[in-house]
Amino acid sequence: MNNKTCYLKEFGYEKFERVVNIIGQKWKLRIIYMLAFNEILRYGELKRLLSSITHKILTTQLKELEKDGLVNRKENQQFTTHFIPLYTNNG
Repeated sequence: MNNKTCYLKEFGYEKFERVVNIIGQKWKLRIIYMLAFNEILRYGELKRLLSSITHKILTTQLKELEKDGLVNRKENQQFTTHFIPLYTNNG
């Protein structure tokens, strides 16, 4: 047996469950993946990258990710919405 430390065990099951609940839905990991490779994405750009996602699902998932502190929405004067990935202690 290997005596290496299991970091997931140190992380704790409750924290692990929280992470799974935040990103565990079908589209959230895909959204995070796309945002991770783009500094800023407009809603329409993100929608095109995730072509089979519906408007309702994308909007709902982005609102939840924003609420959980994983993305930041910035509206500019041209009424376009940018979603910016946040690299915080939460993600």
